[in-house]
Amino acid sequence: MAALQLDALDVALLAALRDNPRAGPLELSRLTKVARATAQARLAKMEEAGVITGYGPDVDLAAAGYPVQAFVTLEIAQGALHEIRADLEAIPGVLEAYATTGAGDVLARDRGAVPRRPAGDAARAEPLAGHRPYDERHRAEHHRGPSHVASTRGRGDE
Repeated sequence: MAALQLDALDVALLAALRDNPRAGPLELSRLTKVARATAQARLAKMEEAGVITGYGPDVDLAAAGYPVQAFVTLEIAQGALHEIRADLEAIPGVLEAYATTGAGDVLARDRGAVPRRPAGDAARAEPLAGHRPYDERHRAEHHRGPSHVASTRGRGDE
């Protein structure tokens, strides 16, 4: 399916929705100065096209007691992506994960451990199926320089 071409009204509706996440179509129509039916039709069009993917809450992890986040790069065995996906989905702290190209195969974002987190959850250290650990030389080569992250899919907190 071709990408939806957003016009000025679509962008205005998205901005109004971002600034007023609890607003319904009537309030959004007032904010963007269009008829309610127009606002509602445009929102429906963007939902159907996948531009608007949900209306869930944005969670401030620090306010929820998780002030530290970690980005983890995994190098996995060829063909093990499905196993890794299942393993990562089973770990409560993993918020999102992406298959990538380059030195690492998977980039995962974890909400991070805090001192009051139960020891069993924070102490999870067993390797994931399909994960290939770095040797010391490889580790030194891959920890130089900044990492670049591109996100396309989010996964809610538990």
